[in-house]
Amino acid sequence: MTFYSEMADTATDMLTEFGQSIVITRPSLNFSNITNKPVSGGTVSLATVGLFTKIDRSLVDGTRIQDTDRVMVIDASVSPRMGDLLDVSGMVTPESVGAAPGIILSPGQALSWTIVAIKDINPAGTPVCYFVQVRR
Repeated sequence: MTFYSEMADTATDMLTEFGQSIVITRPSLNFSNITNKPVSGGTVSLATVGLFTKIDRSLVDGTRIQDTDRVMVIDASVSPRMGDLLDVSGMVTPESVGAAPGIILSPGQALSWTIVAIKDINPAGTPVCYFVQVRR
């Protein structure tokens, strides 16, 4: 086991302990062999763990980073893609979404966040975790 794979295991352990399970919903398309065009859509659900962190309010510019955006740290078991949806219905407290103003959560309420930016921590080709900027 290498140093970086141990770091990835530690990150996963910490996210499992302090975060919660989330579901990444990824759009998938079926292609026609004859026309090579998409004929139907569907989704793939991928389970992982993660937690929300706050964005420094001085970085909010209203376009690239909006006031309601959050950053989620997720483990390296799933490689996120732009446009994926994060279902965080298990997180039901305002503190769990960075105390977002104007967001009132009730038990069982599903919240879907769209990934708008991805930063990976990937030393020497070993994914440790991902920081994803998400928007509601």
